[in-house]
Amino acid sequence: VATEIVDRIRTDERIHVTSLRLYLGEIRSLDLKTESGGTVAGADVVDALWERIVQWATVEQPPLAAAQQKELLTGRIREHPEAERVLARFDELAEDAS
Repeated sequence: VATEIVDRIRTDERIHVTSLRLYLGEIRSLDLKTESGGTVAGADVVDALWERIVQWATVEQPPLAAAQQKELLTGRIREHPEAERVLARFDELAEDAS
């Protein structure tokens, strides 16, 4: 059952990604009207947006997600009967991974 659910999720995501590529490609090829009556190349708009998204997804977001997960795991470790020992080892392993 889990395999089928994962396959369905992948299919659904593939549809969304394909659609997004199509829409961005179309917008990128157009000249967009500005409020002042001028035009701006769709490529300029899409490329700037894409650069910002890539920056967020690859540089900014991963450390935020890591910090959130560390906080969550630290809280769960504190519930362990030997919390200080386990937390010390957890922190040690985190330092080794850096």
